[in-house]
Amino acid sequence: MTNPIFRPATNTDLPAIVALLADDALGQAREDPGPILNPRYQAAFAAIARDPNQLLAVVEEDGAVIGCLQLSFIPGLSRLGMWRGQIESVRIAAARRGGAGSAAVCSPGPSQNVASAVAALCNSPPTRPAPMLTASMNRSASSPAMMA
Repeated sequence: MTNPIFRPATNTDLPAIVALLADDALGQAREDPGPILNPRYQAAFAAIARDPNQLLAVVEEDGAVIGCLQLSFIPGLSRLGMWRGQIESVRIAAARRGGAGSAAVCSPGPSQNVASAVAALCNSPPTRPAPMLTASMNRSASSPAMMA
């Protein structure tokens, strides 16, 4: 096994991401992991990819997608215009969680350390146009990235 890498998701990752999202009781009821990818997932991915304040990332190990998360960057007025990051849709493959079919939503723990995932993403921001991050995700409203 190689060390997992965190990278921005691509359109070709969608089937694996949808499978991760559908791999729990809630996801089984609300997601559509059918053999043909629902076009609504492709439309959602395109909207996320166009928005520079969104980052959909995957965790890859040995060439396979084993996790995903979405970070939404939110501007704020408090703390001199600090940006915040909201994390959602965090999933780790059942084989990496130590059990199949349950609790796919991650919480920090030995096998799925969300804080480490976020830190890794903050230390290697995406190559597409997106807000540049620091470990604290703190940027001032006059940041050059804000002007773009």
